[in-house]
Amino acid sequence: MTTAHTTTPAAPPPAPAPWIAPALVYAFATAVTMWLIGFLTHVPGVGLPTQAIGIGLIAIQALGALLLGRATHAPLRAGAGAGFMTAAINFAVLGALIAPDNTDDRPDRSALLIVLTYLGASTITGAAAALAGSRALPRSPRLLERTTRDWLGRFAVVAVCSAAPVLLSGALVTSAQAGLAVRDWPNTYGALMWLYPLAKMTGGIYYEHAHRLFGSLVGFTTMIFLVFALVAEPRKWVKLLVLGVFLMVCAQGVLGGVRITSAQPLEGITATTPAPDEPVALNYAQTTDTPASRALAMLHGIAAQLTVGVLCIAAAVTGRRWRRPYPPTRPHDAFLRTRVILLLPAR
Repeated sequence: MTTAHTTTPAAPPPAPAPWIAPALVYAFATAVTMWLIGFLTHVPGVGLPTQAIGIGLIAIQALGALLLGRATHAPLRAGAGAGFMTAAINFAVLGALIAPDNTDDRPDRSALLIVLTYLGASTITGAAAALAGSRALPRSPRLLERTTRDWLGRFAVVAVCSAAPVLLSGALVTSAQAGLAVRDWPNTYGALMWLYPLAKMTGGIYYEHAHRLFGSLVGFTTMIFLVFALVAEPRKWVKLLVLGVFLMVCAQGVLGGVRITSAQPLEGITATTPAPDEPVALNYAQTTDTPASRALAMLHGIAAQLTVGVLCIAAAVTGRRWRRPYPPTRPHDAFLRTRVILLLPAR
């Protein structure tokens, strides 16, 4: 008498992610790059032509959508979605371009037309570039097979990258002694933060206001990171970690704002006084530090490094490398070794 042996069928491999996951990653990566390039090209003293900056930013968006086309099974929908999301993120900067010079005035009707035109053009550009990329560039099987959970790890890396401009602009604020160039918060000289006109971002005001805008970008990115993790991440402790990162980012924004409001205004200056139209010195400030505001500034700077560190941990534990079985299939990790060597001179 023989006994029949049954084998348990192997679990099917996880299904590739729907188009929304790679579109989300590429949209935020493109927006972060555009914000950083836009910031650097508008730094006081650079003086690049506005047309050249605009063409460069459009090229960056088209390149991002072009690369997206080789990473998804639905390039047309993914490209359109990425273009739409990129435009939505960029509205925080577009508001400075269409806002009236007088912050007490409301944007005219042409502002709505500009917003709708940019939204449509960005969506069409994303769809066309992604479709072209899917046909002109070799498709990447490694990217096409990624699951939603894999793309979560990629988005975490983008979230870390979104924090880099905050540190950069914060360092420029400190170096230029412009931490109190904008004396009210959360508004900017009485105007909504995202509607303060670019023409008035002179001298130290530019550095301080750009730092605020980058902070809002990190806040929005980590909020989406949290939602993404709640949907795609099965580990409860990782979800709690991402929630902690989001709360730390929010606390950083509040801490920076309280530092400003706790400073002492100069005599005769009110928070609603419009910013001057003429260029101002790099150390322009219309408030002076108090012991409390100075302590908060130090705490704000230290906590920023800790927040980025925790964000890096969240990116590490959501990545594919963290989930690989131990011991690793390769005894030597060339990716990690190369980056450690490159970081040694930074010590």
